[in-house]
Amino acid sequence: MNATGKLLGKSGPLIITFLALLPVLFWLPFSDFSSPSKIWLSTGQFAGLAGYSLYALNIILSARFRFTENLFVGLNRVYIFHHLVGIVAFVLMLYHPLGIAFSYLYISLSAAAGILIPSLSNVPVLFGILAQLTTEVLIVLTLYVRLEYNFWKRTHQFLGGALFLASLHVVLIGSTLDQSLPLKLYLYALAAVSLSCFTYRTLLGRILVKKRAYIVEKAAALTQDIQEIVLKPESGKPIIFHPGQFVFVEPQARGVPKESHPFSIVSARNSDRLVFASKSVGGFTETLKLITPRTRFLVEGPFGRFSYDYFPNSHQLWIAGGIGVTPFISMARSLKPDPGSKIDLYYLVKEESEAVYVRELKQISQDVPNFHFVLHDSSKKGRLTVDSLSKDLPDLVQKEIFICGPPAMMSAYKKQFCEMKISSFRIHSEEFSLN
Repeated sequence: MNATGKLLGKSGPLIITFLALLPVLFWLPFSDFSSPSKIWLSTGQFAGLAGYSLYALNIILSARFRFTENLFVGLNRVYIFHHLVGIVAFVLMLYHPLGIAFSYLYISLSAAAGILIPSLSNVPVLFGILAQLTTEVLIVLTLYVRLEYNFWKRTHQFLGGALFLASLHVVLIGSTLDQSLPLKLYLYALAAVSLSCFTYRTLLGRILVKKRAYIVEKAAALTQDIQEIVLKPESGKPIIFHPGQFVFVEPQARGVPKESHPFSIVSARNSDRLVFASKSVGGFTETLKLITPRTRFLVEGPFGRFSYDYFPNSHQLWIAGGIGVTPFISMARSLKPDPGSKIDLYYLVKEESEAVYVRELKQISQDVPNFHFVLHDSSKKGRLTVDSLSKDLPDLVQKEIFICGPPAMMSAYKKQFCEMKISSFRIHSEEFSLN
């Protein structure tokens, strides 16, 4: 990754952190830490301001805007950070009422209870408690319950409801907001922008989010579990993409859920066809076996920075695990002979029968001298370690490294590469997972 890419990769988290702490800076002149009760109150207010800001910013992050993808250098990085921000926001919002309740204990037990127990006599606090309870339920479902994608997606629609309740709490609670005009204006603006983003992406997404219509030209089984689907534009020009990027596809067919899921593009650069391959792991992917020619798809994208186009270092190592080979197929199909380039693809499978596109990859390695392909059958050769890779590739520490496969595999390789003192900025992984 070049200097610009490194700077952009850091700028996203820094900007979100700054925007989350900005209301705290507006609040500080009015804070009071002069006594134990005031300390509890002030820390509770701090947690509320930062927690609400992070919550609202997280809604903006989830809207899949191009500018956020650019700031984080890839949509998958946006969602990874989105997950972390959600946890921090939840902890802060959990502490917010507790800190304030502890400050009220110095007055009386009933006064403290009034902060934690819903009551129609205090509507602003009631809205805050309802927002808190809604968020707690959704966080528990997200972190500790394995849900079907469609149900998980529906539960996340309630995050907008929780944001609306939290925004009402912020607007109506008064106190410091009435003293600081910049703080009030900032929080009002943040509420308006985040609620607008939620409306754009979730409530009116089918109307407002730009999608292209494609038609299935061909659907075929590559293996018992892997299906390849070839799409052509229903009308107009095809989507322009970089090799290695992904799109969200939504089938419009009977018997198949109308859900939007991410799939890596398998097509070569400048192809007028959009090809993706799906491994059947139950649920939505199982129903894709029902797809037939002429089925209509809605396509959003492309997204992602998992492509050699974004990195100047032409000496690269690609490691694919299972169906994680798909973005590399697009990149390999787009390669041209280049004496200044050297690319090694290691395709890891549990057994050779589950490998796809092998014949084509072997042919590309013959046609493109700077491309070297290795199929690694773990049932015969055991696990491929970084130590064995370093023996095969003396220039490993100078390479740009791309990894795509099961999460455990990617995590293990990244750890081993970092132990070899390879910069994390030269290790790229496609970890896109919505749930």
